[in-house]
Amino acid sequence: MDFVNKIEVGISKLSEKDEIVSRNTITVTQLVPDVLRQVVAWASPDKDDAETYEQYIQRKLNRPLTKNDWKRLINHKDMKKVIEVNTNSADFDVTLLFSLMCAFHEISPRKDSKEEQEAFASFKRIKVLRNKIMHNTSDLKDQGKVEEIKTALIQLVTKSSITYEVSESDANKVHEEIKKRIDQIVTTKVMPHVEDNQVPKEKNENLCHVKTPNLIELNGACCEYFNCILMKKGLLDTKISQSTNFFHGMDIFENVEFGEHNEPESPISQPVDSRQLLSFEHEQVVILIGALGCGKTALLENLTFQFYDAASKVDYLSKFQLLIYYDCSDRAATSVEDVVEHCLRKLCLELGASEIVQEILSLKTLFLVYASNDMNRDSSRVIEDLLRKVPCTECKVLISTISQKVLGLSTLIKKLGLKETGFRMKPIENLNDQKTFLRNYSRTHSEDEKKELLENFNELNKNVRDCFQSPVSLQYLCQELLKDKPRLGKTTQVTDVAPDLYVLYRELLVFLLQRQGICNCKRLSDDLLVVIGEFALQQIHGQMNTISEEQLSRLERLCRQELKNYDAAGSALAHLAADIVLIKKGNTRSFQHESVQEYFAAKYIVRRLCDMRETLESIMMWRPKPMTRMRNVLVWVIKELSSEEHKTSLNYRWEELRQAMQKAGADFDTWTEVLKSCGDNKKLKEAVEKERSVAWLLENEDDAKRMARFLTDDERRMARFLTDDDRKAIRVNLDPATAPPAEWGSIIENFTGKIELDFSREIDSPCDAYLSHFNKATCQVTYFNGCIQDKKNMDILKTVAAPTCKLEIMLKASESVDQLNI
Repeated sequence: MDFVNKIEVGISKLSEKDEIVSRNTITVTQLVPDVLRQVVAWASPDKDDAETYEQYIQRKLNRPLTKNDWKRLINHKDMKKVIEVNTNSADFDVTLLFSLMCAFHEISPRKDSKEEQEAFASFKRIKVLRNKIMHNTSDLKDQGKVEEIKTALIQLVTKSSITYEVSESDANKVHEEIKKRIDQIVTTKVMPHVEDNQVPKEKNENLCHVKTPNLIELNGACCEYFNCILMKKGLLDTKISQSTNFFHGMDIFENVEFGEHNEPESPISQPVDSRQLLSFEHEQVVILIGALGCGKTALLENLTFQFYDAASKVDYLSKFQLLIYYDCSDRAATSVEDVVEHCLRKLCLELGASEIVQEILSLKTLFLVYASNDMNRDSSRVIEDLLRKVPCTECKVLISTISQKVLGLSTLIKKLGLKETGFRMKPIENLNDQKTFLRNYSRTHSEDEKKELLENFNELNKNVRDCFQSPVSLQYLCQELLKDKPRLGKTTQVTDVAPDLYVLYRELLVFLLQRQGICNCKRLSDDLLVVIGEFALQQIHGQMNTISEEQLSRLERLCRQELKNYDAAGSALAHLAADIVLIKKGNTRSFQHESVQEYFAAKYIVRRLCDMRETLESIMMWRPKPMTRMRNVLVWVIKELSSEEHKTSLNYRWEELRQAMQKAGADFDTWTEVLKSCGDNKKLKEAVEKERSVAWLLENEDDAKRMARFLTDDERRMARFLTDDDRKAIRVNLDPATAPPAEWGSIIENFTGKIELDFSREIDSPCDAYLSHFNKATCQVTYFNGCIQDKKNMDILKTVAAPTCKLEIMLKASESVDQLNI
């Protein structure tokens, strides 16, 4: 094997300690990667030169790589994009080479053999040894490390040559090359092929000892890295460019103090805006508390963009010299050195991560720690390591988390002797703040588009707007309102947005599960929402809208049971799942609105109807009876089943659904609501219209208003079907002692079907005021029970009574019965 000799300068005119540091650095940054590349080549002998590593792995698996494959095979977040395009490992460092070797080991048919296990363990040992030298000053200055690396490399080559069936001569050649280069590193002052006069003096000094990076280098490298990682696709796939401050001018942060048990208590001051979060001089740690989707991510990204954007330098960040952003979902980091190495890879290869960390800590550095709520032990180690390094420095740490994690975090901070302060992110409740956020979010649109967006937003009912008070929900709403034909443009009822909120919760839950590295995130999120739907149904049965702590614990137990099916058990994750859907109000929680609770219950029923052969009553755990909320649930069930996806299930279950709707008290308006969702399903339309034609019951003024609305001239077409069947009728059961509803005349004039009149509530009270409107009626009275006083109204009743009309009349008239000519 021909190694490329990369050692360009010798080690001359250095102190003894600097010589040791330089030898160790050259060994791990030049020799070690060369040997590892050779082993990687032995592990993939049948790889074509023009074949990318992704294509090679797919060929070995005999199928395309799935998302699960990526998670199983690739343990480094940068590796996916690297192997998609690279055909060789010439530019790979030790970290990427190790990740590639992990993938080869996973797909190897001999991965469980003793030989391959030992070879892989030797490879891993080299990686660990390299990390120790690059991250720990004591190891970097240890003169015995070169010999230790030499022994480890020879052992790796020996075991790998056996595992991958490499000839003895090739293995010996690599052994000799390792020894030769180690000797050169240890003994040679000026390496072969490079003359003193060919190496610039500055380069000689830079390569021969660890230099101190200057602030411009650090800022430049960090700016490039963070701009890259923060431009990734976010929770909602928007085509709107990132604003540098969504929250400017909005007082949605309340300063909280921590009580005896380190739990955040009531606010200690008036709400403030984001510019004041970092204004505290003596507190080194700021804890930012908020639920998932409340805007913590956007805030930390805003701060990062503002810091590294020269055009948007702001006063409250000007006191910091450097900003480091750490995402707790990064499972490749277990220390601050790892985090810095990811940000400043090139500088760390040259100088060593531990030295750069020391330099960073000597500056006024702002550390932003995103999502410490992640159930990730490695991120907990990183945070603890950072907090241990911060004392006696001028650095400040801003950590975003959820309320459930504050207790442990605050305890650790106090244990380390650090001062802290906390802020809680409030919902954006104020209408002007909501408009400000929407303007900031849509800043790349034209003024006309912004104006249209705000007009559409103003047209929403206040109760609807109140459902969208978090930044993530406002972003979702903004996307909907900016569409060519916004479905939510003139929404006046919360019921209409229940499916939107469900979709939003699902997106949040998928995002949360993905951050935990869980497979089948979408399926698991659907299953968790079904569990919450079952819980919602039980709450509706008990006529409960609020959820106590005890009930919340029961819901979390149900979620934990579902998580176990995916090998993702965890009480914190179960709590987060419930936390996404339920709104906290004091000591209790609730769904955003009754209609959201009903929609969740319907989604649970739909899943069971499609997957199980249980009866509807069994699934609903309900003995049918008139019940408004259960009727609403059934309407959602039919709407969901009317989609093309569930068409077969709807046809199969229609009779059960129809009977349940009838028993729940479905009236004309209920079936009309169902009819709106039928789409092109003609069969369903016919069935719904048939049910809608069953008699209306008119018992009060509200009933009269609804009937009049459907029987006006403008909407008479909708009610025309009422004359097509003998069953179609209005049944009137009103109190004759009260005046007729204002709409009574309009109903009698426009209705053309059959009508049953029952005024027996107060049998002694005449109903003449009602009968007088029938002189222009075209309907037929098929039943009458009431008291008549005026003969004129008796004549009117005769003209509209059907031949088979049943009459139960109490007379209050001066004429005899014979004279009435009935």
